[in-house]
Amino acid sequence: MSRWHRLLALLPVVLMAACAQLRPMAPVDAGHQAEAPDFRIDGRLAVKATGKGHYGNFDWKRVAGVDDVAVMSPLGQIVATLNRQRDAVCLVAHQRERCAADTEQLTEAELGWPLPLDNLGWWILGRPAPGAWQQDGAGFVQDGWRIVAESPVDTPAGPRPTRVTLTRGSDLEIRFAINGWQ
Repeated sequence: MSRWHRLLALLPVVLMAACAQLRPMAPVDAGHQAEAPDFRIDGRLAVKATGKGHYGNFDWKRVAGVDDVAVMSPLGQIVATLNRQRDAVCLVAHQRERCAADTEQLTEAELGWPLPLDNLGWWILGRPAPGAWQQDGAGFVQDGWRIVAESPVDTPAGPRPTRVTLTRGSDLEIRFAINGWQ
């Protein structure tokens, strides 16, 4: 058998392995657990909102239901920080701090696009938050958002996605490319 024939014979195996890497994560019902587990992640963020694109990086630490998120420019300068505790969220942007009970309204007013931080702790794991949700192709729909989690990696806490896409309607898409899970 020639060298080319051997390479062609291996091509289906290589392609199947590549496809397995791209298979989306299946959502797992959150059950009765009220809070998403603790984690620390960082990565890139891309937002398309009403025809405008926003790009940057993020660093997110979640401990005991408290979220601390830094949104940074592509060059690493902090654009905004969010701190969400159970009953309120505070956002520091443009050298001022604003606090509110509704994360989406606050982030839309300050950043120009809503960040669904209340359920995002679950969604970033590729799982629906506790409550009603529907399977939708490779993802699921919950609270008006469609969530697709892809390219899982093994971590000590189990498989975690490296890409998560949130869409709401036809004019809003938020993409997370996760560099690493801790």
